[in-house]
Amino acid sequence: IEHSQAHMEAKAVAVLTERLRRSYPEKRILLYVGIDADTVRHAIDKMDSTSDDIAGELKRIVATKVTVGAVRVPGVENCADGPSRGGQPQVERIPKTFGRVHEFCLRCEPLCIFS
Repeated sequence: IEHSQAHMEAKAVAVLTERLRRSYPEKRILLYVGIDADTVRHAIDKMDSTSDDIAGELKRIVATKVTVGAVRVPGVENCADGPSRGGQPQVERIPKTFGRVHEFCLRCEPLCIFS
């Protein structure tokens, strides 16, 4: 089965939220992810999508009760851009990726990952 790039990015977020929930079953979790796919970022913001594949991943995310926020990280700054295209992680991009997420998180109140 061929999956769209956007669906695979949404799936990655769903898998991460499921793993976090299994690791911290009793915690309130707020997760910010850096994404370069605007379709997925907007879908996460709305928790809705016209794509059945992405909508299915959003249901998985909602089921975990993990609160997810998405930050736009352009591909040229995104350390995960290589693996998402079948290549290697772009290690030199890690500071820019996390810098974008960190800047976004500083504007959010309160910032509490696990409480």
